[in-house]
Amino acid sequence: MYNKWIKIIVMLTAWGGFMALSSCEDDLTAYTVDKDRYEVNEHPCAFLRNVQGDGKNLIDLYNAEGEQVELNIQLTKPVTADTKCTLIADESLLINYNQIHGTDFAIFPIVQVVFENGKVVTVEAGNLVSESVKIKLEARESLETGKTYVLPIRIESASDIALSEDRDTYYYLIKAQGDRINPQKDPDVKVMSCFGLDWENPLIHTQMFLKKSGKPLFDIVCLFSAGINYNAETGQAYVYKNPNIVHLLNNRDKYIKPLQDMGIKVVMGLCGNRDFTGCGSMLPEACKQFARELKNLCDQYGLDGVLFDDEYSSYGVDIKPGFSSYASSANASRLCYETKKLMPDRLIIPFLWGSMSYLQSVDGMTPGEYCDYFFPNYNLYPSAAGGAQMKQMGAGSQELTGYQWYARNYGDLSRVNSRGYGLTTVFGMGPYQEERKSGSWLPWSTQKKSLDIIARDIFDDEVVCDEVMIRKDW
Repeated sequence: MYNKWIKIIVMLTAWGGFMALSSCEDDLTAYTVDKDRYEVNEHPCAFLRNVQGDGKNLIDLYNAEGEQVELNIQLTKPVTADTKCTLIADESLLINYNQIHGTDFAIFPIVQVVFENGKVVTVEAGNLVSESVKIKLEARESLETGKTYVLPIRIESASDIALSEDRDTYYYLIKAQGDRINPQKDPDVKVMSCFGLDWENPLIHTQMFLKKSGKPLFDIVCLFSAGINYNAETGQAYVYKNPNIVHLLNNRDKYIKPLQDMGIKVVMGLCGNRDFTGCGSMLPEACKQFARELKNLCDQYGLDGVLFDDEYSSYGVDIKPGFSSYASSANASRLCYETKKLMPDRLIIPFLWGSMSYLQSVDGMTPGEYCDYFFPNYNLYPSAAGGAQMKQMGAGSQELTGYQWYARNYGDLSRVNSRGYGLTTVFGMGPYQEERKSGSWLPWSTQKKSLDIIARDIFDDEVVCDEVMIRKDW
């Protein structure tokens, strides 16, 4: 049976299935099961899978709509008779979950969970997969806006077949969004802005919408970027916050909350900052310590997650205990893993560069289980290796800084939907680039064309924005 999944409890039965990424312009690598992850029992077992992808367990719940999720039952081997399984929403598992993750989440009210086609699920003889189980999550005003709730769905019993000891439960993390407008677009492809703060105001993201749907163009805004540095007094890595970051965090109600009120997730970018610390040099204990610092940062300022970028470190210079003399994917993988372990309800996004390029499994968990989305540099249609979930993958990213211009033409992103990608990214956008005192820049009209390409190719729509964009005011 599959014994490496969650003795760390289902330590995150909820995280998905993405290994490393290699890139090419047109060819996709087919999904292959990493059989070495599992200890396979000779007898068949039943386990739960998320139809949308195992990593898609973070749910935003809006009062006006509710939400539907889908699971199915899968068997490790086919059997000769029908297998009937009974599902339950099991609130008794909450204490154990919170203890493992150091969280204090509440249980999602069981009375608001409706198994729309019943709790009894059948895997027909000779098959490995059941029909999908549709579960409606009802939204009610009694839920506290901004609070995260846990919903464990468990296989309570199965006829004449064993249950997987580590995958008989799937955990949804549900954030109550209250009366906010649901920003999810159709199709569900997230648009991320990796946003430099030297010359621009993040509030410009509240000024750009899709014309037909009225939805915000952007789903995620990354504040780029805080630094990773070494504190000689503590002997630990810490988050260096430059004056721009400090100003935004100290005034979050003015600069961050308006984005979140529109449903836009705000994450902190993290880069190396010219010393030996960085995403790829922290050994396991240092990773755990830094993950705690990141959790404190996100808790204190109400951030929705972090983006890791392994650039600008000086590895191998003046090494201290707890850090390696070189960057490694093992260290980078451990950092992402430990951060997700402490923040299961927040986004973990690696930029696939340097030590983040080829993330590895950690304690039996693949990168797709401890990361939410992947920003794979500027390849048009990157391929995914090792069991990737394409909905976690970015495609057709664009850099609009003027220093490097990775832009697209109309039609370039037309296959984002058909190939199942879930993210596209714009880096360095800004309407006031021409006011820089030195360096290259792109006219706002050129940048706007890149946004229109996203709108037309992916959403069959167009971008509308205010005539006068909000300026930096600090």
